[in-house]
Amino acid sequence: MCCSDFQFPNHLQDLFDVIVSLEAKNPMHQARFQYFVHRRAYRKLGARILDFSTHLGKLPFDIFPTEFPGLGATDVTLHAGSKHHAGIAQYVKPFSPPLEESKEPKNPANTKPKTLETGTDWTQLRYPVNAETAPKWVHLLRFWWSILCDQFLDKAHKTVTPSPPTAEATRLAVAMISGLQALKPVLKILLSYPGISLTLQDLGKFPDLFRSW
Repeated sequence: MCCSDFQFPNHLQDLFDVIVSLEAKNPMHQARFQYFVHRRAYRKLGARILDFSTHLGKLPFDIFPTEFPGLGATDVTLHAGSKHHAGIAQYVKPFSPPLEESKEPKNPANTKPKTLETGTDWTQLRYPVNAETAPKWVHLLRFWWSILCDQFLDKAHKTVTPSPPTAEATRLAVAMISGLQALKPVLKILLSYPGISLTLQDLGKFPDLFRSW
């Protein structure tokens, strides 16, 4: 057992202390508890991430083609925080939501339209998924997954790191997990593209692998 391991009695006491101190209506407390759980479970998380990356003999996102000719145009509504939407918008621009969808109180004196760039905390935005944007979605999925791997795997992404991630790395990992979960509706559409299911069958695996997120 290495020095970074946590003895079970100590871990149990820490967990109890955290639960007792939690305030149900305090989002900061909930976030810190989430970070605590993810950091202590870094080996299990790392093992799942490694399995997802290697289960098909290749990175799962490599099964997608570089182009998606003939992919029908679809709109998807993604539920995520404003920071995730800001990251997504670097790859695929969302449709402009009507002003009344803003969670912020309307201010008649403020005539400047509320947009993602002005800091509106949208919880959901609609995005296009079509032949043009599909490769961009795949690139985003691959990029966010790579960031997640960096927090739990070695530099070559071959083994789980021997020590728990730093507090900053844990926060980043949780953000990436949340972002990838928000992209599930997009992933579902991409997996329905003709030829993808056949590719998975040829590899002897199943699309259920993607449900491990």
